[in-house]
Amino acid sequence: MGLSAWAYLGFTIGLCLAFAGIVVFYYAPKRKNRVERPKYTILEDDEPIEEEASHEGKQRHTGKRS
Repeated sequence: MGLSAWAYLGFTIGLCLAFAGIVVFYYAPKRKNRVERPKYTILEDDEPIEEEASHEGKQRHTGKRS
């Protein structure tokens, strides 16, 4: 094995170790809440519904004529 083969082997092992480190860091138990929070908060309403906001402070239109 020449120097270039050892370099490729070292680089490949380095990338595998970096990937494993990222996976371990991301899925660490102390980060679980931070990782899982967006999954549950995506369905929460941050802004009022457009219909409710447009009728706020006004008499609600029922479709009947006065």
